[in-house]
Amino acid sequence: MVRSIYIMTIITAAAFIVLSSCNKGTDSFSTNPPPEGPHFTVSPIPVESIARITSIGYNNKIFPTAHTYWHTCDYDVVLQSKRPCIEERFDIKAPGNGTVRHVNPSQDGSITIEGPPGLVWTFAHVSPQSGLSRGSSVEAGQTIARMYYKHSFDFGLTNYGITHNYITPTRYPEPARHAQHPIDQYPEPLRSQLLSRVQSKSENRLGRLSYDVPGTASGSWFIEGSPMDNTPLEAEQDWRLLWLGRFTEFDESRILHVGEAWDGMPDVINLVVDQEHPSWEEITPADGRLAIRLWRMASDATANLSWPAGSILLEMPSKDRLRIEWFNTHEPSTEFTAAARLYER
Repeated sequence: MVRSIYIMTIITAAAFIVLSSCNKGTDSFSTNPPPEGPHFTVSPIPVESIARITSIGYNNKIFPTAHTYWHTCDYDVVLQSKRPCIEERFDIKAPGNGTVRHVNPSQDGSITIEGPPGLVWTFAHVSPQSGLSRGSSVEAGQTIARMYYKHSFDFGLTNYGITHNYITPTRYPEPARHAQHPIDQYPEPLRSQLLSRVQSKSENRLGRLSYDVPGTASGSWFIEGSPMDNTPLEAEQDWRLLWLGRFTEFDESRILHVGEAWDGMPDVINLVVDQEHPSWEEITPADGRLAIRLWRMASDATANLSWPAGSILLEMPSKDRLRIEWFNTHEPSTEFTAAARLYER
């Protein structure tokens, strides 16, 4: 249930961003690149209270997540933080100066602020401060909300000076096309202080969103016949999605996510590819059919070799089409059945 609430909150914020940028009846914002930063000077909550900040592209949904989670208590079992667990609803401070563009005033609400033009930031799972409304000016360090949960909140940043290299960008909402990790907008020494809360073991600790590599199996896939807009990314349309990429916080682990499980499938996210198989970026139509073993993920983000998770049979009929089927065995399969699915870019 919590996962569904997370998805719906961010989709609501994404819908606001898309609609307000093209609807003259709302307080719209600039989609031009912002001035060169950094533009943030204040941590939204005290740094010493932060147990974990996730990388952008965090792998808790079918596709990499375009916003970040800031935890005062880390409940995740993978790469779990050893910092103290603090369960407390902290006040949220504005990280920079800006203008309020949207407020969801419910207890489990959100607030979206632009500042400077072209840089849009959203806090979700927060209770916005009373008195703030569309058009209100805020200053760095000003209290703008309070955490709704006692352990975490969402912090998303859209920077129109950044565009991620998706093969079919029309399939993604603007926050996913232009997302940036909030830590990138902080100067030193605050940047390093916040970065120390990121659990990632990848070289790019702040993460990555697009794993699309043209002509290969790597990246985002959509069930054949899906609309070419961002409809498949709505909360009730996960069944259209397949993602073949790397675990963002430990990119040596190659993983599979699928929006609809095959019968008997143990999980739909963070299934780790056996090391003996080629990387997604290496698989092309020329490889024909490939049988690939999967494992559940261990707490260190590697394959848990005592917990098999079946196998897949995969082939690419063309550079933009992929056929795949999951089997509840580690024995290699060579033939597809009626349960096979065809995905496209």
